[in-house]
Amino acid sequence: MRYVSLMLVCMLMSCSSTSTPSATPTPKFSSLRIMNTSTYDLHQLVVIFPTQRIDFGDIPAGATSAYLPVTNGVYRYSAFKVEIDGKLYDQGVTDWMGEQPMPGYKLSYVLTVDLEGEALNIIGIRETLRDE
Repeated sequence: MRYVSLMLVCMLMSCSSTSTPSATPTPKFSSLRIMNTSTYDLHQLVVIFPTQRIDFGDIPAGATSAYLPVTNGVYRYSAFKVEIDGKLYDQGVTDWMGEQPMPGYKLSYVLTVDLEGEALNIIGIRETLRDE
């Protein structure tokens, strides 16, 4: 009987799971690019979300920037800081209350510029594209 008990213990120990821990998946952050559809060169463009500022630098008229990471998500609107024709514009957001990041991993803001319109809305997001 003692021999059977010892064998049983050995069998149970050999059957124990020795699985390796699964790799923690790398979180996939959103990224944003800017499509400047205006006739104006955008200089020192900064896109501002509630918890992050993304510096896109210079984007010539008709050009598209590279994708830049946005760790806390891309929103359907944002604040902007930009220089156009030597003048600095600081376009804020009145209220982020209740806003949530949009779905998608790669998004594009299609921007327009209206220097003749309201001083508070020089930069407009004509469209947001979900590329991925």
